[in-house]
Order: sequence, then structure tokens, then C-alpha cells
Amino acid sequence: GSWGWAALMGVAFGLGYLSRPESLLFFFVALGYLGLVWLFSGPPRLPRLGRLAAAGAVAVAVLALTMLPYVLFLHQATGHWTLSGKAGTSMEIAWAFANQSQALHDQATASLDSTGQETLWLSPEAFDRSIAGWIAADPQRFASLVRRNMADSVDALFGQDLFQPWLALLVILGLAGQPWTRRRLRGQALLLLALTPLASLWMVFIETRFMVVYLAISLVWAGAGLAHLSRWAHATVAAALAEPQVGWRRGLARAAAALPVALAATAMLWSGAQTARLAMPHLPTYRLEAAAWLAEHTPPDTPIMTRNAETALYADRPLIAFPRASWDQTLAYARARGAAYLVVDEWEITEVRPYLLPLLDQARAAPLPGVTRVATFDQPGHTTMLFRFD
Repeated sequence: GSWGWAALMGVAFGLGYLSRPESLLFFFVALGYLGLVWLFSGPPRLPRLGRLAAAGAVAVAVLALTMLPYVLFLHQATGHWTLSGKAGTSMEIAWAFANQSQALHDQATASLDSTGQETLWLSPEAFDRSIAGWIAADPQRFASLVRRNMADSVDALFGQDLFQPWLALLVILGLAGQPWTRRRLRGQALLLLALTPLASLWMVFIETRFMVVYLAISLVWAGAGLAHLSRWAHATVAAALAEPQVGWRRGLARAAAALPVALAATAMLWSGAQTARLAMPHLPTYRLEAAAWLAEHTPPDTPIMTRNAETALYADRPLIAFPRASWDQTLAYARARGAAYLVVDEWEITEVRPYLLPLLDQARAAPLPGVTRVATFDQPGHTTMLFRFD
């Protein structure tokens, strides 16, 4: 009879879908959890099954209504009924990430489609490619992708920034600090089931940011472990004192209980500071110089062609895709869209598009036909060049 909760469930997962389509996996996890509750909660089952089915139908209906505007938009934009705007080239992108190849990623997204007029990432042709078709074309390649992603998921969870050793210990303590009774299993089954969508990432690619949701789930157990440790510290100190409820002894016992919490908070702050310290030198701040130049020297509606969207974003200028194509095709693409400037950096030319190496010739103001260099920005390990289309 909890129709309100069922409707709220549909709204919550519908809003999750509007953020990332992958949230639908967690909706099905929730439905599966409700089914397990019915299955193991004892007789009489049929009346409860009817109520459960009705509540599930309400949740599905409200979910569909919440999703509907975006699904209609996708159909209007692509001509296909689909739940995600990432369909089509997603598996080629996944293969590129699994191989840590920006060149493969560039081929999958920035190559021109069959018309020669649009990049694959922006072309309706991207939706003509199905995930099932990609898998069927080379099953061995798909199996290799899954194996690599399984190995990368272990590294992303435990070898980088998410699960520090102290946090992993708290999670273990939270899981094992009290017996797994039938009642506890029923109460935490949803959390356990919510870990299963991790397996869906093995079909695409692994990045640490995808793992944050699983960190959030594990923090429930880490909190239980921290509470268990705090109670243990309080009880241990109290047992060592003759009269733990009197004067300074009571304060000492309370301090012992607060110590694990203080240590965990300090470790978390230190870990975040270390992550920021290590990441800051690798941020592409060199692209800000080109963005600042464009913001100062061009009108607000000046279209900028670049492979790196942040340059146009920080300059607050319209972005034109930089296609992976011959130079003549690139010039035609730029002219058709009114691009006024081109921004490139040494790494993307050297590593991703070596066929455009003449652009890096600083001895010539016009290294290729149709462009003139107007600015060069040098930072250690990076050279960014800004060209004007003639």
C-alpha cells in the first residue's frame, strides 16, 4: 500500500537517469531487492506479491514519465528510439580507453562520416552503429576488452585515490564487526546488490570517477566500522579506569571514543590534500593562456576550432569541432561553419595527429595553406599555437 514510496522511487531513479543513463541499472537492482524481500519474508506470499507488483508498476510508470521528455528529445534529434545519446560510437571509445590510446579515441569520434560533412561524434550516423553489432563483429576483441576492464577496476578501486588502506580497514570492520544474521542481511541486501552494476563497466571502460558511487555505498560500512572502533576504544579505556563515570576519568573515556573519529577525519583531509597536490601539476592550465588571448582579442561571437573544448569554454566563444581529416577537408569544414581561429597544442599533433606536423613549424608564420600563426604559448613540456583562418 506504499504508493507514495513507489512513486518517489520512480521519480528518484528518473532524475538519476537524466543525470546518467546508467542509473537505470540501479533501478533494476531496487526492483530485484523488492522481489527478494517478498521471496524470503515468509508466508502468506500471494497477497503481498499482488501489492508488491502493483507498487512496482507504479514505480515503473512514474520512472517512464520522468524519462519521457528526454527520450522524446533523443528521438527527435537522432531519428532513433534510444535511452542514451552515447549510443553508437561508445564501444569504439571504450576500446580506445582500454588500450589507453588517444589516437584510437580520435578516430572513433573526430573522423568524418560518410558524407564528409560532419564528425562521427556529431553525426546521426553514430546511432547506426549498435553495441551488439560491435561485439558480434569481433567477439575475441570484446572478451579482451572485458578482461582488461576487470583488471583496471581493481586498480581504480584500490590502486589509486578511492580506497585508502585505512578506509578499506574500516569497511572490513564494518562488514565483519557483527554477525551476518538473517535480519541484518535483509536490512543490508540492497547495499550489497547495489555493488553489482560495477560489472556493467567491464563492457565499456573503467575510470576512477565511475567508481565514486561504489565508494559512497562503502562509506555506509566504513561508518559502521568507525562506530564499532569508537565503542571499542571507549569500553577499553573505561575498563582500565577504576571509576570511569567520575570526573577526568569520564572525560578520558569520551576522548578515547572521539579519537578514532578524529583520526579518520584527519586521514580523509590529508588524503584529499595529497590527491590535489599530485593532480595540480598535470592540469592543462597551458590552455588558459590561449583562452585568455581569444577573450581579449576577438569579438564574443567568434567561432573557435579546437580539439580541446575547455579553450573555447574559458574564452566564452562558440566551439567548432576540429575534425580528423586531411588539411583540405579541415579547411572546408572550418569555412562551412565560419571558424575564425584554430587552437592546437604540440602533444595532440605529435601523438594524435602526426600528419599535421607542419603546423608545429615555428619558423614559418603560415606553415600550411589557409592559416596564419598569431600567437604561441610556451610552458614546460607544452607548446600551444593559435592560428587565424585566412
